Amino acid sequence: MNIKNKAYQLKQSGLSYGQIAKQLEIGRTTAYDYIKEVRMSIEGIQRNIEVPNSPEPASEKRFKLNFAKVFAQENNKDEFQPEKKKVKEFTGDELIEKKFDSLEFEGKFLELIGKPSKLFSAIIWGLPKGGKSNFSIRFADYLQEYFGEVVYIAAEEGESVTLQEKIKAIGGSKVTFAENKDRQSIREYLPEKHCDFVFIDSINNAGIDNEFLELLKQDNPTKSFISIVQATKGGNFKGDQALTHNCDFIIKVIAGIAFHSGRFNTSTEINIFDEPLYKKNPVGRKKKTIDKSIQTDGQIGTEETQVSQQTNIIPETIEQISDEDLETINILSSAFAAKELNEISKIEKVNTSASKFKKNENVLSIPAKPISTKTILWTLGIAGAVSLIDSLMRSSQKTDKQKNKKSI
Repeated sequence: MNIKNKAYQLKQSGLSYGQIAKQLEIGRTTAYDYIKEVRMSIEGIQRNIEVPNSPEPASEKRFKLNFAKVFAQENNKDEFQPEKKKVKEFTGDELIEKKFDSLEFEGKFLELIGKPSKLFSAIIWGLPKGGKSNFSIRFADYLQEYFGEVVYIAAEEGESVTLQEKIKAIGGSKVTFAENKDRQSIREYLPEKHCDFVFIDSINNAGIDNEFLELLKQDNPTKSFISIVQATKGGNFKGDQALTHNCDFIIKVIAGIAFHSGRFNTSTEINIFDEPLYKKNPVGRKKKTIDKSIQTDGQIGTEETQVSQQTNIIPETIEQISDEDLETINILSSAFAAKELNEISKIEKVNTSASKFKKNENVLSIPAKPISTKTILWTLGIAGAVSLIDSLMRSSQKTDKQKNKKSI
């Protein structure tokens, strides 16, 4: 039996929404939504089973019987039997040995938060004009630059001049912003959106309480949630205090100062505006795979190299290539051309030692515009092929002359 049907049956048995929520380990609002959905479905079923043109409509007893049959088809066991949950056990030594995935924060975010787990939940709160949205956007952009895809639900400012200015202040951003104030619409939107981190600014404007936030987390178990919460005029936390119990760390922003308390670091604080909290990632965070195939001596060698964009392993221009690398490229490209010519001319043996492909000092000249590595390889390959054709033609002419002399 699914959880919605269970919630409805528990309500029919006389339990309150709070009791149902506790028994099923869901929020009270969630329990209410589930029961309402099932009740609406039941009303539709009830209308369908009423017998038309009959002096007596379907009785409540018949309705309950039909509803019970539907449940019986879904479950082969007692529909009121609670599911048994396994108790997870581990020793302290096992916990010490276990390795957890964490986000390798650096700089100011490391100083403030530490190294949070890959999946985390956070609260950012503070008074209006105190800097909480500025900090949140910087945090979102930092995560986008180095750790994953970010969706920022702009329920408070939306597409506005104020949000534009905040993004300009950090030099632009690749974060995806979504303007939405309806919590049910947000719930439908997030499961279909591929992302790693979700910011909701603010949950008060979106009408999201603790129970609904927990429902969003259940619907999106692979996403981290960062909730921005408003403060009262008195400077207190606005909303259900249970929000603070269901998160990994809390950041309070007052007059441009971010104060942190949480599981991944001691209580710390940083100034948001004194200096940049991070640097933009100059090379991007995704890795590229380069497939290099070199054909020599009738064999193909394939080498896959994962190149982090943080390290330039392959030079992009001729100025970055050393003399040794140029000579190696020259030899390899010439060897490749030799093999191709072998297949075309069907010559059984061609003596092409590496010494014949030594670098000519004045072959390459540095152009005004940088030349890509791919262009260099093709150029050297063609040059090597021309050189080999010339050598083969000369060799063929000498052979013909020797034959003519012998015949004479």
